[in-house]
Amino acid sequence: MRYRLWALINKIIEADANTTPIPKRTVRWLVERSLEKLRSADPEFRDIAARYNDGEDDGDEESSESSSENEGEGANRPFRPRHISPSEVKGIYASQAEWLLAQQLAPRHKNNWKVNMKKWVEFCRNIQLARREAGRHGVRWGLPFGVSQVRDVPLAERLAQHGADVKFWETKLQNLEGNWLNVEKKVSWIWVVDSLTSCALGCSSRI
Repeated sequence: MRYRLWALINKIIEADANTTPIPKRTVRWLVERSLEKLRSADPEFRDIAARYNDGEDDGDEESSESSSENEGEGANRPFRPRHISPSEVKGIYASQAEWLLAQQLAPRHKNNWKVNMKKWVEFCRNIQLARREAGRHGVRWGLPFGVSQVRDVPLAERLAQHGADVKFWETKLQNLEGNWLNVEKKVSWIWVVDSLTSCALGCSSRI
């Protein structure tokens, strides 16, 4: 599922044609864009959602055999996809939140940053509480495949499950603060330049 989510994020960004700068690509933005794909009957994300609810991982194969229940009169009925809520979509991303963060944070170059990294780190830290609260009510939410209990460990330790050691991730998280500030300054400057350019073009057209 994680690789398919990664591919889906890339597809969403590609469809957006980079009109949304990285600082504005928050978790909420990603959830909203994913829901738009669902409304457009995108089969890829619906399959990801189905596997998440069934507790399946990437290696699981769907049965190719057709059930006899689908034959006869029922086979001619129009397919109506079930409703998928924003909370469910958020839970799908939460189930792979640490892995998705690691994929963006580990490389030295910031070109791998797909979303607002500062907000995504906050998301990774906050979902631990949400996972526990859901578990108390007998609901499985935001947990990776094969995980049944929430471990109360720091984010750096959770990231270490995907490679490197805890110290590596602690350093990466610390450096993110300074690096992210530079990204926001760069985006703000680009926005100012684009605004001035648009204004100049608009003024020249009136002359």
